Amino acid sequence: MCSDNPTQIIHTAIYCTDIALHSDSHSVAVIWTTRTGQWTLVGLKPLKAWLEDMFDHKLALDENDPQLERLKELEKHDLAEVRIFDGVGAEMFAKHAFDFADKLIREQTDGRCFVESVECMEHGANSAIYTRK
Repeated sequence: MCSDNPTQIIHTAIYCTDIALHSDSHSVAVIWTTRTGQWTLVGLKPLKAWLEDMFDHKLALDENDPQLERLKELEKHDLAEVRIFDGVGAEMFAKHAFDFADKLIREQTDGRCFVESVECMEHGANSAIYTRK
């Protein structure tokens, strides 16, 4: 575990700002939004926990980064909590969150609902929306 003070470690600032859900009734509901900061459906604590575990004060690295092994050393020295992804950046973080959330929602609703889109933001000038294809 890294320092108890998350401002003392290297981390990436990624925010999933909106996750939209599609249901059998063809209505779309935003199930998480930073605009209210609240989950609007019960049973989504695993999604919140996953988002926090993967993105909250974590150093996100691409599995193909040529310096991956050196960067992973930061965690051994309590300088970062490293998470390794198949692709990084706002677009890929939105896709990763989409994939996890969609699987979870489908399992919890017996396939009656699925995720329509996920928006992630690195900062005010860079965000991406991943939408079902």
